[in-house]
Amino acid sequence: MSGRGVSGLGLAVALVCVACGGKTDVGTARSGPSGGRAAGSGRTTFVDASTVDAAPSCAPDGGEHATCDPSRIADPPWGPFVTVARGIGRPPAPTGGAIVPGLYQLIAETLYVSVDPGTKGDWRPVGSSVVRMLRVDCSTVNELAQDPNPRQARYECHSLTTRVPTMTEIIAAGAGAPAGGSGSATVAAYSAHGHNLTLIRYWPYRDDVRSLYLGSFASVEEYVFYSVHSVAPSPLPADAGIAIAPSGRDPRCPPTPPASGDPCDPDPVPLECEYADDPWHRCTTFAACAADANGTFQFRVDAPARCTATNPPECPPSLAAFETLASGANSCGSLNGAGDAGTGAVGDIVSCFYSDGMGAWTHGNQCDYDWFSVTDLASGTSPPCPWPRPLAGDPCPAGLKCRYTARVFSIARAGPDMFCQNGFWSQSGAIPPVP
Repeated sequence: MSGRGVSGLGLAVALVCVACGGKTDVGTARSGPSGGRAAGSGRTTFVDASTVDAAPSCAPDGGEHATCDPSRIADPPWGPFVTVARGIGRPPAPTGGAIVPGLYQLIAETLYVSVDPGTKGDWRPVGSSVVRMLRVDCSTVNELAQDPNPRQARYECHSLTTRVPTMTEIIAAGAGAPAGGSGSATVAAYSAHGHNLTLIRYWPYRDDVRSLYLGSFASVEEYVFYSVHSVAPSPLPADAGIAIAPSGRDPRCPPTPPASGDPCDPDPVPLECEYADDPWHRCTTFAACAADANGTFQFRVDAPARCTATNPPECPPSLAAFETLASGANSCGSLNGAGDAGTGAVGDIVSCFYSDGMGAWTHGNQCDYDWFSVTDLASGTSPPCPWPRPLAGDPCPAGLKCRYTARVFSIARAGPDMFCQNGFWSQSGAIPPVP
């Protein structure tokens, strides 16, 4: 069980729309003309237009500037909503090819990232719904997109390229700045196969806690030419990604802590390596592979902060003993007088680790205290979260997310939240708040 107490004292992304460089509201989404379908109308079918551009195909050379024009995609005949899927391994590489100019509709969207990162951008999380329509004029893509709620269309403009943008360009685009010198448009890599068009858009993967860019991830959007309703998409083969060791550490992690500035490769993102000498992983060295100002990836190392590798003498001998003292009538006095020392500065946090959980309290007559057990960690997860807290870079079961604290703002905290990404534990990710 977990518990929490206070004695004496109480314990107290919206997307911005801008012209061409980002998104612009252009009015409430409307259903298409006769023969079209409104967004969210059910099964995935390809709508037919009465008139479609039939310009000869072209091949952008990557050096052309986009001509952003919202009127080119105004009031399109909307197709159905598409559910965003999760991709495994690396996203397909852009191959370029001849493009047939005209109107395209989204038929599939895949997000290639293990855990939805807390990065602001126009990417859609796995499981969400979106509908997109494109007007493609060789190197320029004018786009309208909408979510189910609210059903308001958003405008974007892209310049097509056959190359993967640099990390510096990806960071600039993620911050809302144009990338690749294409005026007010953002850069999108592409692959074209007849009447099928694939856009590969790259987003920075950011560790907001440490203000580091750990690499990038991609969303892959597959489109079909609007008037061709019998052509199925031709998905590009995806790299299977790095081999996941079933029982060992991430092979990209050095056996001993790297030095800050050592080169590293974060593909697939993220690459995080943590090292500890104590059994409870209280005092760790954390290394993250992050981009510098030039887009070059190097390890950034956080040395252990001031900490105690073993339980201080104030700690009760067991979690059960901690619960007994904390649940008593004079909880603060009982905890402050526990163990051999029974002294400490007012407000100091005493953290006590046990084989079946942990507890913590603050010194003083008016104290805060909390605890949790291993059983609490197992609640709602399958398989249960490991104890002690794993290290970043250790192997893990796919999809597991673990919070190592009794609740939000609790002083009973065994370390950062942990996320299983690409088969290895990581500290970067996002978990909804625990009430």
